[in-house]
Amino acid sequence: MNEDQANINLLHTLHNYYKQILAIALVFSLLSLVVSLTMDKKYSAVGVVYPTKSNEMKNVVNDPGFGYQIHTDRLIQLLESQTMQNEMIKRFKLKTYYELDTLKPNWVNKLNKSFKKDITINHTKYLSVEIHASLKSPELAADVVNHMISYVDTIRRNIFLENTEIWVKDLRPKIKPQQKIVDSLLLIINQSSSQERMGYLSENTKAQIEKRRENGHHLYGDAIIESAIAKNSSIQLEKLISEYYMQLGILNRFQSDLITAEEKLNLPFPKIYTVMKAQVDDKKTFPSLSINGLIGLLVGLVFGIVFYSLKKQISNMNSNQ
Repeated sequence: MNEDQANINLLHTLHNYYKQILAIALVFSLLSLVVSLTMDKKYSAVGVVYPTKSNEMKNVVNDPGFGYQIHTDRLIQLLESQTMQNEMIKRFKLKTYYELDTLKPNWVNKLNKSFKKDITINHTKYLSVEIHASLKSPELAADVVNHMISYVDTIRRNIFLENTEIWVKDLRPKIKPQQKIVDSLLLIINQSSSQERMGYLSENTKAQIEKRRENGHHLYGDAIIESAIAKNSSIQLEKLISEYYMQLGILNRFQSDLITAEEKLNLPFPKIYTVMKAQVDDKKTFPSLSINGLIGLLVGLVFGIVFYSLKKQISNMNSNQ
């Protein structure tokens, strides 16, 4: 059967059985409406947020603009994290909400699927993050979205503080031993003596000390080193001085890093930018009677056409036999 013949047969079917096909379509549409009325109603709530460019308050205050693509992606990962999901499940008793039997082995899988279906995180074209909840209660939907907006700052802060505290714990034990190394080298330099007199070796060290003094800066031990090279300017002394300043640099870096880390622990933590909080909306978003009725009508039409087309073909085959 070619395409033209098939089209002709379809037109004949529609012409001969259009009343029956319309009746089937109406029945399907009514059935879909009945099923829709028995389904749980769901209500939607939406919140929109932007990430910050930094987790440090100083940087956010100095540059308060919204974050870039990478910051948005990181924020989405936190909103979709297991930590966030566990908090929502516990706070809003979602195990009970989803009527799960925790004695069954697959209840966790069902909970995860239901949660991810009803609560979605979307990346918008404006680099903002949209949090959408579709639940049986409009109040619950709004509460879940708004709590996710506030709790994500708690997750961010906890991660930041935990990493900073690890840094502090790593730095503190290093400072005292390094201070001993610096002090011992300075003591050796102060007590050093030599029969050699190579004054040209100390010129660079003296010039650096003088330059720092002119700029209003000095390093721990400069005065002792000046005194030492005035008495002794040997190669051995220059090696000790070079080693001393290297070890002093390490000590200063440890101390500076510790001050920075402890400052971070005491500074307030910046929050994400909330553009729109979720509002309670009593208008249900699921199921849609109009959409489901239309789908039922279309399915009924297709079913009626196929049914009567096959019926006609079978009738023709029997008559030919």
